[in-house]
Order: sequence, then structure tokens, then C-alpha cells
Amino acid sequence: MELDDSVGEAHDTLGTLKQAFDWDWEGAEREDDRALALAPSYSCAHEGRAGLLAFLGRRDEALAELAKIDLGVGYEGMGKAQKAISEYQRAVEISGGDSKSVVALAHAYAAAGRKAEAEKT
Repeated sequence: MELDDSVGEAHDTLGTLKQAFDWDWEGAEREDDRALALAPSYSCAHEGRAGLLAFLGRRDEALAELAKIDLGVGYEGMGKAQKAISEYQRAVEISGGDSKSVVALAHAYAAAGRKAEAEKT
């Protein structure tokens, strides 16, 4: 784990504490933003931010925060490999190449019979 990742995790924790115990919504959002700036592929920070946004009534933003990889999973489960691949590619781009998104993309390539791309990924 890189230093920025662990510092990002610390800010994510601070955001959770500000939300849950202080009811400091602005402070929680500030900490979530800082966590994601330092560790953009840290999925817990994305989930925490989505929860805060939903609580604040900003549901479209909350869904967008969660949808980057989950949408690909849904498409893949429905047998829509190309749509899944597109969503996973976007997830890789948005997350800065976090391992969960990359593995999901490789899996979708393999499921679509694109073995060379799966192995390369």
C-alpha cells in the first residue's frame, strides 16, 4: 500500500466519524473528497461518499459514485458483454486502474471470447 492510499483511508475514516458522530455533513463531504483525491481507487471511500450523498438527498450523485463497476456487473450478468466491457473500461479509467475494475474488465473480455485482450489486461 502506498502512502497516499493509507492517508486516503485515514481521511475516509474521518469522514465517516464526522458523519456518524458529529453530524457534520460538510466536514464529512470534505474528508470524503480528500480521501478520493489521495486514493481514487479506494472503493470504501466511494461507498462512504455514496452513502453520505444519498443521506443528503443527492441520489443521482450517489448512484453515479456506485455505478462505475456495478453497472458492468449487471450487464455482464444479463449476457450483454460489450456493454459490460464499456462500463468496466470506464470504471478502470475513473478509478485510476484499481485492481477490482481491472480484474472485472479482464473477466468480461474472457467471457466475450476475447482471450488475447483478457490476458493482456
